[in-house]
Parts: sequence; C-alpha cells; structure tokens
Amino acid sequence: MSGPVRILSFCAILILFSYLACAQKATDSIAVMTFNVRYGTAEDSLNSWPHRKEIFINCIRDNRPDILCVQEALDFQITHIQAAFPTMRSVGVGRYRGVAVPDRPYETMAGESCNILFDTTKFDLQDYGTFWHSDTPEIPASMTWGNNMPRITTWGLFKDRASGIDFAVMNTHFQWNEPYVTNAAELNMRRWRRIAGTLPTILTGDFNMSPDSPTHRLFCGESGPPGLLGAFRDCWQLLGKSEVNAGTSSGFSGRRDRARIDWILATEQFTPVEIQLIYYNEQGRYPSDHFPVRADLRLNGK
Repeated sequence: MSGPVRILSFCAILILFSYLACAQKATDSIAVMTFNVRYGTAEDSLNSWPHRKEIFINCIRDNRPDILCVQEALDFQITHIQAAFPTMRSVGVGRYRGVAVPDRPYETMAGESCNILFDTTKFDLQDYGTFWHSDTPEIPASMTWGNNMPRITTWGLFKDRASGIDFAVMNTHFQWNEPYVTNAAELNMRRWRRIAGTLPTILTGDFNMSPDSPTHRLFCGESGPPGLLGAFRDCWQLLGKSEVNAGTSSGFSGRRDRARIDWILATEQFTPVEIQLIYYNEQGRYPSDHFPVRADLRLNGK
C-alpha cells in the first residue's frame, strides 16, 4: 500500500471512529423535557388548545424527548400527544381522580395531571403512582395546607433497556403560598426516599418559584431540616447557564425576563450534557404559556 493510500485509509478510520463516538454519545444520553402545557379548556382566544395543539405537537416532534413530563394536562391533551407519538406511553392520574368537582366541571372525575410520558422502545416501566400534596397523600383531591386546588406528584420507576440501569422520575406542579410550599417540599423529599431509595432520580416540574427559593435549596441539599435534605442538582446551574432572561413563563408572549420556575433536577448519577429553554413558535404563536425545558442527561454507568 502506497504512502498516500495509507494516509487516506488512516484518515477514513479516524473519521469513522469520530462518527461512532458521536453516535455513542447521542445514544448514551436521555432527552428529558418538562412542559407546562396550559390546560386545554382555558379560554385563551387564539391561544386556546384547538388553535395551538398542532403547534404543540410540532414542538415535541422538533425536540424528540425520550421522557416528557407535563403539567396541567387534561385527558384529551394526553390522548392527542399519544396519538401523534405511538411509542410514547403515559402514566399518572388527574388531581381530582374519581372526585366530582361542581365548580370545575371540565375537571370532574379526572382533572389536570402531571403525567410522565416515556418512549417504550427505550425504557421498561417497573412501577408508577401519584400522591397528593396533603396530610393524606393517598387520598385523591386532598389538600390541607392552604392550597386552593389539589396539587400532585406523579412518579415512575424505569429500566433503561440499553444499559439495564434502573432509575426514577418524579414530576410535579407546585402552588406558591405558605404553609403549602414548605409542607409540599418536605413531603416530596420524604416520598422521594421511599419511592426511589438510592436509585438515580430525575425531578421535574413547574415549581412556581425561582431557583433562589428555600424549596430549591432543600431539594439540592443546601439548607433545610437535616433529615429531609435532597441530593439533587439543578442541571441548568451545573452547565453554567445564566439566570438573566431565563424566564420560563411567558403568557404566550415570548417574553423571557421572568423567573425560571420550571426546573430539571437530577441526582449525581446523571451528568447533564446539554440543557436549553425551547422557544419554538410558528409565526409568533407559541405552543403553551410556558417555555419547555429540554435536557440531555447521561446516566453514569452506561
């Protein structure tokens, strides 16, 4: 083999190895998205669900999450998402599960959910459930801490098919008043330990508070009751992202100057590779009144 041919062959091998390395990197990361979808019966004029549902689906299709954690989703919105993505399965129940709500007839017997949708070609579901933010977390629609609507957390235990590693996902939607916030934060940390134990865990949601809040510090193990300190890390902060113009609630306006209230947190077994706020819109029309947050997380050990 002549010198030039050997050089070309060597370069081809380098390119191949580089391609394989990139492919492996992409395969080894889990794409997680948290998305407050804005409940589908809201009277939002041209931003109401019938007028934006295809924009919403296009946004999901454009970002291809492996795990999609939604907030405020009503049953017919979940059905629409699953129809567009047949390999996605949804777990979770609405906050009024089985309870009649005379003053909110569109939520009767079901209600807004914090469902977790996941790609069934990549993950096997091991277990799942929903608990209510109250002194009686197993009772549907229960609320005892001053919140004027039931609040919930949905969780799932999964096995990653590629690696065989088990992990947990928790998805929630907080209210903003006390004593609700303190009690709900502490309940979530107690339940996290009971549900996940030492498993790698992703915690997502619309927390309705900024990252400098006591709740964020509790979840990230920075301050709070010693027995309730979390072990989560904020993926946005780990990757050195700025909090300036990182607001996630835009009211369909596209504005970015509010607080970052939608978070993706993960325990140390996950390494964030990339995270971004998704500003997807079609001619100035947005899929929701929140920007979704998407993160690529590498599950250590894969």
